[in-house]
Amino acid sequence: MKTILIILALSLNSYAANTKNDASLAKACAIEIKKFCAKEKSDTDIYNCLEKHEKKISKNCDEANEYYGQANGLEKKDDK
Repeated sequence: MKTILIILALSLNSYAANTKNDASLAKACAIEIKKFCAKEKSDTDIYNCLEKHEKKISKNCDEANEYYGQANGLEKKDDK
């Protein structure tokens, strides 16, 4: 029972961290998301959209998007 509670607590902490990452990205990139990625539905699609427009977004947004990607195991897409 104690093990289950520990696993549950760790899962909730991970969820809270990801929720914080989502909120930080949305706050730092609100203008860019509205301008370039308004039609995107998922957080991953927004991340990829911001990556695609990396040269056009603010430094704060770029840093938040990079942090979001690292925290969620997403890889940067190469500009090919």
